[in-house]
Amino acid sequence: MSAGAGAAQGFMAFDYLVALLDGQHAYPRRGVLPIIWHFVVESLPEEGATSTGLTAYLRNDLAGAEHIWRILAGGSSTYSAEAAYNLGVLLYEQGKIEGARAAFQRAIESGHPEAAPMATDSLRLIG
Repeated sequence: MSAGAGAAQGFMAFDYLVALLDGQHAYPRRGVLPIIWHFVVESLPEEGATSTGLTAYLRNDLAGAEHIWRILAGGSSTYSAEAAYNLGVLLYEQGKIEGARAAFQRAIESGHPEAAPMATDSLRLIG
């Protein structure tokens, strides 16, 4: 990982690390260590952490995605509603219906122009 220069700092995984973790060039695919997901949610701005939750989800690291979205959903930023909705979807897919309902309700109560209507529709579907 490299730190950005100047007042704003950021992190970017070197291409060879991504290739290694993704199993490119005949390397076996490797999981991201849980400590990395914890570092991300503690170190990145919420916008970056939200998309990192999606990355964890797409890599089938559901525990990592849940950890990230659960922390973000507990906040009060613009990204909290999106994280709550994503968390609701994840929990629903895992059969954790009560947790999904609570996450969708949190997104609805946020009044977010995109996440709230999607959460309303999802909540209607699960009853």
